[in-house]
Amino acid sequence: MGVGKSTVGQLLADKLSVSFYPEPYEYNPGITYQTYSALETQMIQLDLVHDQHQKHSGVFDTSPLSVLMFSRHFYKQGDISANDLILLNHRARVVPIHADFDLFLVAKPQTIYDRIIKRGRDFEDVNADLITDIINDCHHYANKIQSGYLINCESEPQNIVNQIMEIVK
Repeated sequence: MGVGKSTVGQLLADKLSVSFYPEPYEYNPGITYQTYSALETQMIQLDLVHDQHQKHSGVFDTSPLSVLMFSRHFYKQGDISANDLILLNHRARVVPIHADFDLFLVAKPQTIYDRIIKRGRDFEDVNADLITDIINDCHHYANKIQSGYLINCESEPQNIVNQIMEIVK
């Protein structure tokens, strides 16, 4: 959220001559209209992401793991229960996803906050706890996953793409 996934993802896809698939949030009424519980919203998002990954290949700016990162935050905030989190973790692993590389994009919290405010999506909950939780999860999973790479997104998008190209060569 606000780190530059869509901008960097589109540039990377163009450079690799493959398709780019942005996060399918606009198809999730729980996100765009806030009409569902946190659990229902996360379940819908997992289904949308799984569907996207099963039907397409290319560069994706979200994964089941990124949905789980948000779910962990919702659990810490009390928006979903421990059982809900277990259910979401199980659901995320039901459909296997193959990724050649897992890139975890991070930036300073203030940079992320400024980018979120600038794009002006009414439904985005901009708070320091969420931003910090997501950054911490990125560091955690980048070190845990064999194909994981932590990418600092404080520089210009094209410089970030060049850094990623060194990894995917």
